[in-house]
Amino acid sequence: MGIIFNDHTRLVMDSDYRHLTYYEISKFTGIEVTRCFTIAWPPEELKKKVLILQHVWVYLDGNENRK
Repeated sequence: MGIIFNDHTRLVMDSDYRHLTYYEISKFTGIEVTRCFTIAWPPEELKKKVLILQHVWVYLDGNENRK
């Protein structure tokens, strides 16, 4: 599961639901930069985006269980 944000960054959750990969384009080089971390220990500057991903995940999981 993943989210594409308005700033063209992406946050993707692995199938184990614990590991995240963050993709962004470097403002200096124009090259895509990848950062990997766990959902329990996100970088401080990405905590808000991780929280958004968690809310979407809970929402979608709840709707899946209602089917």
